[in-house]
Amino acid sequence: MIGRYETEVVKEIVDTIIRRLNHQPLSVGKNIVGIGVHLEKLKSLMNTELNMVSVVGIYGIGGVGKTTIAKAIYNEISHQYDGSSFLINIKERSKGDILQLQQELLHGILRGKNFKINNVDEGISMIKRCLSSNRVLVIFDDVDELKQLEYLAEEKDWFRAKSTIIITSRDKHVLAQYGADIRYEVSKLNKEEAIELFSLWAFKQNRPQEVYKNLSYNIIDYANGLPLALKVLGASLFGKKISNWESALCKLKIMPHMEIHNVLRISFDGLDDIDKGIFLDVACFFKGDDRDFVSRILGPHAKHAITTLDDRCLITVSKNMLDMHDLIQQMGWEIIRQECPEDPGRRSRLCDSNAYHVLTGNKGTRAIEGLFLDRCKFNPSELTTESFKEMNRLRLLKIHNPRRKLFLKDHLPRDFEFYSYELAYLHWDGYPLESLPMNFHAKNLVELSLRDSNIKQVWRGNKVLLLLFSYNFSSVPNLEILTLEGCVNLELLPRGIYKWKHLQTLSCNGCSKLERFPEIKGDMRELRVLDLSGTAIMDLPSSITHLNGLQTLLLQECLKLHQIPNHICHLSSLKELDLGHCNIMEGGIPSDICHLSSLQKLNLEQGHFSSIPTTINQLSRLEVLNLSHCNNLEQIPELPSRLRLLDAHGSNRTSSRALFLPLHSLVNCFSWAQGLKRTSFSDSSYRGKGTCIVLPRTDGIPEWIMDRTKRYFTETELPQNWHQNNEFLGFALCCVYVPFAYESEDIPEKESAHGSKNESANKSEDESAHTWENETDDKSVAESFRKNEHKHTHPCRLSCCLDVAGDGVELVDRSFFQSNCFCYKKDKDEDNESVSGQTWVICYPKAVIPERFCSDQRTFIGFSFFDFYINSEKVLKVKECGVRLIYSQDLQQSHEDADIRICRACQRDGTPRRKCCFKGSDMNEVPIIENPLELDSLCLRDCRNLTSLPSSIFGFKSLATLSCSGCSQLESFPEILQDMESLRKLYLNGTAIKEIPSSIQRLRGLQYLLLRNCKNLVNLPESICNLTSFKTLVVSRCPNFNKLPDNLGRLQSLEYLFVGHLDSMNFQLPSLSGLCSLRTLKLQGCNLREFPSEIYYLSSLVTLSLGGNHFSRIPDGISQLYNLENLYLGHCKMLQHIPELPSGLFCLDAHHCTSLENLSSRSNLLWSSLFKCFKSQIQVWFSYSI
Repeated sequence: MIGRYETEVVKEIVDTIIRRLNHQPLSVGKNIVGIGVHLEKLKSLMNTELNMVSVVGIYGIGGVGKTTIAKAIYNEISHQYDGSSFLINIKERSKGDILQLQQELLHGILRGKNFKINNVDEGISMIKRCLSSNRVLVIFDDVDELKQLEYLAEEKDWFRAKSTIIITSRDKHVLAQYGADIRYEVSKLNKEEAIELFSLWAFKQNRPQEVYKNLSYNIIDYANGLPLALKVLGASLFGKKISNWESALCKLKIMPHMEIHNVLRISFDGLDDIDKGIFLDVACFFKGDDRDFVSRILGPHAKHAITTLDDRCLITVSKNMLDMHDLIQQMGWEIIRQECPEDPGRRSRLCDSNAYHVLTGNKGTRAIEGLFLDRCKFNPSELTTESFKEMNRLRLLKIHNPRRKLFLKDHLPRDFEFYSYELAYLHWDGYPLESLPMNFHAKNLVELSLRDSNIKQVWRGNKVLLLLFSYNFSSVPNLEILTLEGCVNLELLPRGIYKWKHLQTLSCNGCSKLERFPEIKGDMRELRVLDLSGTAIMDLPSSITHLNGLQTLLLQECLKLHQIPNHICHLSSLKELDLGHCNIMEGGIPSDICHLSSLQKLNLEQGHFSSIPTTINQLSRLEVLNLSHCNNLEQIPELPSRLRLLDAHGSNRTSSRALFLPLHSLVNCFSWAQGLKRTSFSDSSYRGKGTCIVLPRTDGIPEWIMDRTKRYFTETELPQNWHQNNEFLGFALCCVYVPFAYESEDIPEKESAHGSKNESANKSEDESAHTWENETDDKSVAESFRKNEHKHTHPCRLSCCLDVAGDGVELVDRSFFQSNCFCYKKDKDEDNESVSGQTWVICYPKAVIPERFCSDQRTFIGFSFFDFYINSEKVLKVKECGVRLIYSQDLQQSHEDADIRICRACQRDGTPRRKCCFKGSDMNEVPIIENPLELDSLCLRDCRNLTSLPSSIFGFKSLATLSCSGCSQLESFPEILQDMESLRKLYLNGTAIKEIPSSIQRLRGLQYLLLRNCKNLVNLPESICNLTSFKTLVVSRCPNFNKLPDNLGRLQSLEYLFVGHLDSMNFQLPSLSGLCSLRTLKLQGCNLREFPSEIYYLSSLVTLSLGGNHFSRIPDGISQLYNLENLYLGHCKMLQHIPELPSGLFCLDAHHCTSLENLSSRSNLLWSSLFKCFKSQIQVWFSYSI
């Protein structure tokens, strides 16, 4: 058995060697650029080890490089198979000798053996036998019909398992028909690749010659990344003079290079007549238009034709918009030009200049099917019947004013007539007559658009409609879109409009004399959009309920409409209702509005009501509510559960009370996310996760948001087990933006996103155990956004970034609110206060935080808000911001006073069941607490008259959290007379305590001790090192503190140690050996003159921050910290040398190390920020990868 196995192995090795020796690579040509990327992508998609036949399709437009890529992949993998064959140009060769193709296929898969085939059927049999018995690679190049493979490999079942079939085609539908498992589209070259390829052919080098650079780039832009075009044009211009280049470029603008044209036209020639016509329509008229719009205009065959064109790579469909490569479009134009090169009037489709000359010269003929004229480029002032008389096959006519510029009206004679019976699309901006011609044939009309026209009646005469009288509407059976925007003379709509059964959109926007909408005497199931904005309508008929398919109703700026007609509330399909600027009065919003069960957007901008019916919260699908500039509005009710945007900016200006947003009004904003799970919302005004609320308020953030800061950044500690705690729902963020004064002197200096530059002496942040002081996050991203994205975009854009932190900082999400409202516009000649200040609230549910951030390693979350600029000038600046953690019990509150009973620090701690909060009380002693033995949390924050604590507190057997931060008169901490296991967190920030009693060792379960801004504190007792559960110690900005306990190394559970910003020059750092669990060590601003060498034994250390110290060198042993990821050395101004760094280091920050000279090795850095006064060699060693 062993000998047999060895024989098989030897045979396999010999076969492999023979295959490699016999392997003859195919020529892929010269000057090949960008092919490596395609090969890598294809090989990553292909799995040749699967026990199945793999079919790979490579598709794309002509000349994009499909065959070249197929040859390259053949050269790379063909030796792996028992046999291989590459059959080129199947489409053309299948029209001739099939036997020859069969012979070539067999020759390849049988490794060069020749067999004589007498007929096609015999060839099929032999091919099937060979394919089924060998593992082969076969490439069929340029297949555009399935029948071309009928005699070669009709089905993939002919092949043995682990064989691979590769097919290149311009038609991706063929690949689907054959059962391709992998379909790979060959994309065009990017700009750099295109420059290189063109230059190789035009100059025999990688870049254009300097004198030809501009001309080269123009030609490269023209080729638009198509390799064939770049190669042909580059080769044709090689060695030519500049004058020849200029002449060639001018010619290309008129007609394509015929070698390129002929290759691209192959796909067109393979279409049937209907598909050819649709292609030419799209190429000439509809590139960039909506697929549904084009399908509707071009008739019943258009949908299938567009699919065919997409399959054949002649067009692309992205986000339902039609597009095509520029050279494919030019190919279409050239086909039209070739219909009659000398006479445009005899071509089927005309645009702009040709259309203008044909119309003004009365040169039209019956050949013309479509005519589009942009009046911004060519504006015919006088047209006659003769201009259109011969165009009796005209299907598409568009004389448009895309920018709605003011022009002299076209002149048409009163007896103007149309002679086409085929017209399906008529779009004529500024149509000068009061009605359409008497002989107008509308039977095929699908869309009629007469924007800004003089129209008073759509048709006239006894055979067509007078708007004042009824009419036989069967003469327009196919009309789907009727646009009469800006027809200021239109007074009435036809009474029989309901008979237009196919009408989907009716727009009368800006028809300022239109006072009534006609009765709807029958169902109009197809009408989806009704736009009556800017009309003189005062009411809508009750019969509007017959519009039971209506989804969008626009009534903006209907100034005579003072209330919402109650019958609107029965439109069960309505998704958008716009009543902005309609002077809706108090009581004008019916309570029945809750019956609009499908409503998603509601605009009530500039209404005159003071309240909104509470039933609005029953609009279960409402996502956008606009209440901006509702000057009388006093309160916002409870919001609907799915609301994502409430815009109330500019409201409440005339009221004596500030617009009030109680916490309970947000009751539903955190529940919707449980079902939607991390989906992002995108609207014209808001993009982001969560719910966005914009309020007109500059006097401060709502009272129920406890934690506030006078800066642009806020952070908060995440509760323990936050991502699994069902009681914790998310965050309410708030930022106040105020107008920026030109000479403002009170703008706070921007801080690091990880802490303030000048931290308040009275700061009492209980929760900031892991403050990110003097560290850096992705500030470059934020700065880029502030400086670049705000410019030249929108009149107002508010933005927020969310970061999470544990051992490192990562960007989680960004949210944007933007508005084009006039109130944000700033004029240097006007008072700055014309720019509105805003309060921006974001309800950010926990459920939308991406899963990769949901872990106990993430302990802090931060929020950054950014100033707003217009043309480099600051318009709005951040005044303050804040955050509140939201728990399920918060949402049970129903009154404002209840909302603020518990301070932010207490309500954030989701673990305790019973909390007692006295934050800000003026008491001078702790009162008697009912049932103290059941108390979990006691908060005495900011009780500034409190001078002492009773020892009895430590008898509260369930007490887990004690906060005395901000008790500035508290000078002593009581002796602890009995052991206490329950207390986990002790916050003493901002107190006047001088020392901690040695009896602190009785707090057996203590894990967190925070001592920030304790100005009298000198040291800590040695007994603290007996706390076996101790995890976090923070001593910061304590100016008299000079000594840590000598036996600090006994704290084997300590994970986080922060000692920083000390004034004492005599601070003594004890031995750190023994801190085996320490992951984060921060010794910032401790005046250390020697680098603490014992740090090298802290094997668990992940983050080391030693900024603001005075040592000059870092010993070489730092490379031993194998787990170290973050090293912060900022402002170590004496530091001259950084040695070899740990291989796993992710972030090195050495900014403002002004003496730094050298980096010893090329460390594996992923990110670095080194600023100011670095010597040139440093830049050589650093590898930036952001």
